[in-house]
Amino acid sequence: MPHDRFGVRPAWIGPSRAILSVPAFVNGGTTMVQSDSSGIPQPRGAMPDWLLPLRNAFLASLLSLGLKTGTVGHYAPAVDWLCAEAARRGLTAPDGVDRASFERLRDPLPTRLSGRGRQTWTTALDRFVAFLVERGAVADAPRQREPAPSPLDALCRDYGNWLRTRCGLAPGTIRPRQGRARSFLAFRFGDSAPGDLNAISRADIVAHFGTVGETGPEGARARATALRSLFRFLFATGRTERNLVPCVPRIAGSRSPAPTRHLSREEVGRVLAAARGDSAIARRDHAMLLAMARLGLRGQEVVAIRLDDIDWEAGEILVRGKRGRQAAMPLPVDVGEAVVDWIRHGRRGRSRHLFVSVLPPFMPFTSADSVRTALCRAHAASGVTPPGGEVRCHVFRHSLAMALLQDGMPLADIGNMLRHESAETTTAYARHDIEALRPLARPWPVPQPVAEAGS
Repeated sequence: MPHDRFGVRPAWIGPSRAILSVPAFVNGGTTMVQSDSSGIPQPRGAMPDWLLPLRNAFLASLLSLGLKTGTVGHYAPAVDWLCAEAARRGLTAPDGVDRASFERLRDPLPTRLSGRGRQTWTTALDRFVAFLVERGAVADAPRQREPAPSPLDALCRDYGNWLRTRCGLAPGTIRPRQGRARSFLAFRFGDSAPGDLNAISRADIVAHFGTVGETGPEGARARATALRSLFRFLFATGRTERNLVPCVPRIAGSRSPAPTRHLSREEVGRVLAAARGDSAIARRDHAMLLAMARLGLRGQEVVAIRLDDIDWEAGEILVRGKRGRQAAMPLPVDVGEAVVDWIRHGRRGRSRHLFVSVLPPFMPFTSADSVRTALCRAHAASGVTPPGGEVRCHVFRHSLAMALLQDGMPLADIGNMLRHESAETTTAYARHDIEALRPLARPWPVPQPVAEAGS
């Protein structure tokens, strides 16, 4: 099979087979690249002496992260090609070499690279150049001074910081609120936004609801919630003299609140049983879902658990909740056994987070989306239809609350276990306890008194 001088298969072979076997061009012939005992592929061709140890250290760092030898073998041709380009262009010493120099070296990538091969080489070269900068072998390119933020950008940035530090909101909630705040201020002040914030009137707020954008009751309610939040921020930080929150109109909603989406005990058991398995993914998913089902954890709270948060001697786990609040909770035996099984037979990597990816470099999760994905897999395997037809991370939390309520636990104790900030939040479960509400119901129809004869 023909190859070019850098060991890359021609593009006509197809992207699925590109760079799967990497021969080296040695003395005008083609030989397979050999690896030493550490699994690092031997260098091919000439390269500057100062780059050779860095090249080997970079490939060794990939192996230490858990990447397989075959994957590192895909990175090696790209790194060797870049080192050969450095030798060809006279970069024989690191003096005066910076990131920009290597960025220019990688511009003329081999033309025979297929689409998938080009993506692999680009990823490899990005990581190699970042490794050189991190090691101090080459100087980082000077950062261009960012333009000063506009007054509106500065206000939205401060608003986001306030939502995060004072309200404890997640980034996924902060970004939409910043966008709605920006939309309102641009509507009211135009190009001069934010302008004189004390000039905002109730008429401006009402007029904003007539603009093009989110439609329907749900969209109007989301806009109203964002505006109330913005006006609380402006008043709390002294940017407005009046509290404009009462000026935001209330949006009519359903008289009957939506039912709490929960599963029965039997359905929860089926979902948890479906998550069991011998693979690393199954061990991790089962430990995550079991912690949610037994402790009522939110998805983000599961992601935030660290190895140091578990006190095995005391049998407690530290839960990092909303608004930066922390609470120590008893660790159930079955949850502890599932966590130990995951740590001993599935978990890898250097991260101190408990739940990480099963693929190298075994990075921790950045959001609750991975928890929801695990829950989707368990629902699909169990055949249990999720409440409302949509899989949500809160389903186990709601299910636990309903199970405890049916067992007769007081609402105050349920709120403490779920770490509710307000007791009013817990009362939402009370309307589903039909047996407890039955004595409160008045008889219907109301019996009418029987009129006496002759009266």
